Amino acid sequence: MSFTTFIKDNARWLAGGFILVLCAGYGQVYVIGQFSPFIRELYDLSHGEFGSLFMMITLSAGGCLMFASRYIDRLPAAKMSCICLAMLAGAAMLMACQTSIYVLAFALLVLRLFGQGMLPLLSQTAMARWYNASRGKALSVSSTGHMCGEAVLPLVILSVILTFGWRWFWAGSALVLALAVLPACYFLLKKERVPEGADPKRAASLVQIDWQKNQVIRDWRFWVVVTARNLYPFFITSLMFHQAYLMELKGWQPEIFAGFLPLYAGISACSAFGVGFLVDRYRGVSLLPYMTLPLVAAILLFGAGTTTASYIAAFVCLAVSFGSWNASTAAILSEMYGTKHIGEIRSVLAVTMVAASAVSPGITGNLIDNGITLDIQFIWLSGFVFLFVALLFFIQSKVRAPRPPASFKPL
Repeated sequence: MSFTTFIKDNARWLAGGFILVLCAGYGQVYVIGQFSPFIRELYDLSHGEFGSLFMMITLSAGGCLMFASRYIDRLPAAKMSCICLAMLAGAAMLMACQTSIYVLAFALLVLRLFGQGMLPLLSQTAMARWYNASRGKALSVSSTGHMCGEAVLPLVILSVILTFGWRWFWAGSALVLALAVLPACYFLLKKERVPEGADPKRAASLVQIDWQKNQVIRDWRFWVVVTARNLYPFFITSLMFHQAYLMELKGWQPEIFAGFLPLYAGISACSAFGVGFLVDRYRGVSLLPYMTLPLVAAILLFGAGTTTASYIAAFVCLAVSFGSWNASTAAILSEMYGTKHIGEIRSVLAVTMVAASAVSPGITGNLIDNGITLDIQFIWLSGFVFLFVALLFFIQSKVRAPRPPASFKPL
């Protein structure tokens, strides 16, 4: 089946997954970070104080995600999408109206829980469960919603802020989510898809027993995948959250960051499509070290680079790593542990990703307050990631070897 035919035959489900991931941007740091200067000025917060507040909120959202995510395996995708989008719209309206730091904290909690947490998890779980032979392609298409959000939303935010003020962006977003996006997603996802059969030769190399969550968390291979996957959110959160500070530190104009995001998104999308095909052909778990290696270069270039060329190169490397991981994470877990409990399994990874993105602004913000600039922090981090990539190459054969859980017991 050609890629064009695949898109045509599966348009409604792929569009639904794409929209869910796109709307998850409202809870992502690349959106919230745009409002950091206004929030810090409104409540007289330092970089470290706001970073610590954001860290506590995100950790709380991660704790809530452990309980909320179980309903992804129990409720239809259409119903769950309506619940998540309604909550996201309510949080956006709170952001537009808030004048108390407690209301701000609650709004950010809901944005992080349903934006960063539930919507991407719902989309990836549905794609992993609804597709077998074309799982990589399905995940790559839906994951481009994130890239599209990164390309479009910062520019929209900048335009709205300059024209109307920052609160109007959140008010308008609440109306769009409630009146347009929610009914559209319900229509697209209300019909469940029956997955096609996988290629017999490829199926023989995949796990034949569906692992349960308590079995997965006792498997050391899972934590290798978790660590590799969490390197990106840890870095990108600190980059996006402190983007204004980094621009000032490097002597770059603030607009340059938003200006390069479309390039970043386009390369991420190309990387996601390419990796989607590779996942369907070679298995996603075989690609682990290769998807992490470009992140080393990106972190080092953001830390040590001073020219516009190094800035562009850093964005390219970051985009390649992000697109690869976004298109393959759910496929990797499905290959290793099956799809029956993929929502709960994926939620464990999602919680760790939330934790990684939560501690990042707090750690980097307090280091900045103590005189360790962000560029120096990034140089240190690049060294750590390089060592971990070397470890991934060393243990690659053991990680990708399929095996059933040692203590598997049918439900």
